[in-house]
Order: sequence, then C-alpha cells, then structure tokens
Amino acid sequence: MISLIICTHNPSEKIFPKVLEALKNQILDKAFWELLVVDNRSSIAVAECFDLSWHPNHRILVEQKPGLLAARLAAINEASGDILVFVDDDNLLDTGYLEEVLRIAETFPMLGIWGGSSLGVYETSPPEWIRRREHHLSVRLITENVLSNGKKLIPPWIIGAGMVVRREVAEEYASRMRTDARRASLGRNVSRLIGGEDLDMSMTACDMGLYRGVFSSLSLSHLIPKTRTEPQRFLSLVEGNSFSTTYLEIIRNGLPEEERLSVIKKIRRALSDLLLPPEESRYRKAVERGRRAAITLALRESSGEVARSRDQEGSRQQ
Repeated sequence: MISLIICTHNPSEKIFPKVLEALKNQILDKAFWELLVVDNRSSIAVAECFDLSWHPNHRILVEQKPGLLAARLAAINEASGDILVFVDDDNLLDTGYLEEVLRIAETFPMLGIWGGSSLGVYETSPPEWIRRREHHLSVRLITENVLSNGKKLIPPWIIGAGMVVRREVAEEYASRMRTDARRASLGRNVSRLIGGEDLDMSMTACDMGLYRGVFSSLSLSHLIPKTRTEPQRFLSLVEGNSFSTTYLEIIRNGLPEEERLSVIKKIRRALSDLLLPPEESRYRKAVERGRRAAITLALRESSGEVARSRDQEGSRQQ
C-alpha cells in the first residue's frame, strides 16, 4: 500500500488542479494507494477549493504549525501505507510513476529511500547562469540507476519532488526530529528558504543500514513560476541550500577544519572574484554566505551561546 502525500501552503489555483489531474491519471489502481493532503495553514482551506472526491481513499489533514517539517511529520503520523511518496504541490507525476514505485520496492528490498528525474517546466526561461545550476530548483535528469549506502553527504541525492520512503525510515526520521532540536531547525517555511530535510531523511536510511537510490524510470514534471527564477530569489535559495548542507554536515561530522589563507592567497582570491562575470561572483558569494552562517551558528552552539539565549527567551515568555 502506498500513501501519496502532498504538503501544501496556499496551493496555486492554476497549478494544483494539474497536479491532481496527473494523480487521477495514474495507471496504478487507486485501491493500492491513498491520497493524503496536508493543508499547512493555507489562507483558504484546501478542502474548500479543490475536489478530491475522485479518489475513494483520500484525506485532508490540517497542520497549523508552519513549515514543511511539521507538515511531513503530521503526514507520517497519519499515513497508513508501507511506502510513502512525497509529491510537491507543483509536481506532475508521469502516469506510470506509482506503478514503477511498487516495482522498484519489490525488486530492491534493501532500498530505504529513492527518487528519479524532476524535469523543469519554466513559466519564463531563466538566464543561462541559473540554468547551469537548476539543481537548486530541484530540477535534474537521471540517466542511470545509482544506489549507495554510504554515509557521506555525496551523490546520489534524494530530492523531495517524488521522494519515496519506506515507512520504517520515515518513522525513524520523525523520531529523530522530535528529539534533536538542531536537525529539526532545518526546514523550509514561508519566511525562509533553507532546506536540508530531504538530505537528512535520505541519510537516516543509510544510518539504518539501508540504501538510497535514484532511477531513470521515475520521472515527473516540475512546474516553476517565473518568480522562482528571479535572480535575487534564486540567490537566496542558493544561500539557504549552502547553509543547510553545511549545517547538516556539521551535525553529522563536526565542525570543519578552517582553512588558513595567507595574505597573498586572500589577494589572489579577491582578484579572481573581480574577474568573474557579475552573476558568477554573486552566486559564489551566496554560497559562501550560507556556509559561513552555518559555521557561525555551530560555533555559537558549541560555546553555549545559543542555549543561553533560548533560556533567556523562555524566561521572558514566562
């Protein structure tokens, strides 16, 4: 049994019906999967705007705590399937997606988490320097199957779009999120563009001795509005991704050894940045800002500064 999960906040009236139509057209008989939509504090209730009656086994959960993590934890708690498929509210699954999910699950019992291609469909074609880095937009083409149980933060990457997770992995991840405040702090919401949840969940599978993998036979279309490819928003996303990846690496493996640059090397690096095209320089700086912010936060935590500020905030609330 599959639990197909969509976590959404104010879904687009233009895009979300297409997402539902793609699900409605799945080859896999609806008797083998349930549809679970988590309404994460939408301004107008999802139940009032969209018709899910076409699926005989559908439910809408309302999660008032903001953020993707809270919505996913609510879904994991309520899902009845042995396999959970997470679909974003701008994803159009290929018609055979769920059928292929079951085939892979049966063929590769050692897999704990897996995914496939996410093909970008842009409202407005982004500039070339963004297209070269569209992985930040969860866009990618998988051309070969790759499996790994390595615990280093290296490919294959599992992204949230179309992510498939076995129940035992999802439950272990949920348990860790409820007891680890640092890992639970990683997550997107309406006020910040940081992530890390997908990477953390995939590494949880490997921690459990299972594999993560990507498959060319799984594919979906990712509808991307022009607002997401505006340079400043894109750079904010890059910075958030850099922060979350660095911070998760620190949580798992400790603080990195800081490189000590000589004056000459610093001058050379500064000159190199000056020679880059403006957009390339802005991209590099966004990556470095995210990385530095994660290291700074980790250093504050190791010194107890963050804990003290949290205690002070709690005292003021009392």
